[in-house]
Amino acid sequence: MKLHQVSENCFAVENEKNRVCDASSGLINLGGGVVIDTQSDLSHARQMITLFGTVWPALALLRGVK
Repeated sequence: MKLHQVSENCFAVENEKNRVCDASSGLINLGGGVVIDTQSDLSHARQMITLFGTVWPALALLRGVK
């Protein structure tokens, strides 16, 4: 999975292997932030959270990471 910056406050996580059930998810990093989670399993969702946490400080606080 890879994090892409789409615009100043918009990010996408893209699965690069192009397999069945691979998904892309989005983050709008304005105000409280909005995540569009289309990941198909918990493993990919956890990777998405980790990647979005690098650009969205509120997510790190929600997860208890300093």
